[in-house]
Amino acid sequence: MALNIPQASEQALAGSAPGPDAEVAPAAKKIEGRSPWRLATQRLLHDKASMISLSVIVLIVLVAIFAPVVAAIVGHGANQQFPAPIGVDASGQPLGPSSRFLLGTDPLGRDILVRIAYGARISLIVGVLAAVISVAIGAVAAGRRVLRRPDRLGAGPGHGLAARHPVPAAGHLPWSR
Repeated sequence: MALNIPQASEQALAGSAPGPDAEVAPAAKKIEGRSPWRLATQRLLHDKASMISLSVIVLIVLVAIFAPVVAAIVGHGANQQFPAPIGVDASGQPLGPSSRFLLGTDPLGRDILVRIAYGARISLIVGVLAAVISVAIGAVAAGRRVLRRPDRLGAGPGHGLAARHPVPAAGHLPWSR
């Protein structure tokens, strides 16, 4: 059984350089590695549940960002109350969903859709601020820890992390008495 080796490969095996009239084999397709981020992204993009979840999150963020536009479209203000008989019934009970109030009203006669839009806006702002503050605190704490690590490691025997955080003996724990 004969092996099919291109001419350039035969010359490389023989140790001689290809001549000026020799054909060089076309370059093989380059194999490209994929990063873990790219693998995870591709996996998430092909998962139906993750795409539905992403769509819901994007919808909530868009409603939160455009809460004033939502209020203008339905024609109700954020804190605008609709007294009886528009926003509540004659006995003061909130109205259910209708063409005027898509999600109904609360006990004070305010539009629930507009209240949800503005509430999502506040929740989004609080969540983003909490994330920014957490990252800032974590970055400062990590930076201090990295800068102090050589002090701990070079302090000598008995002066490392164990010396700063002693563990009490089993008989001296509060719950072992």
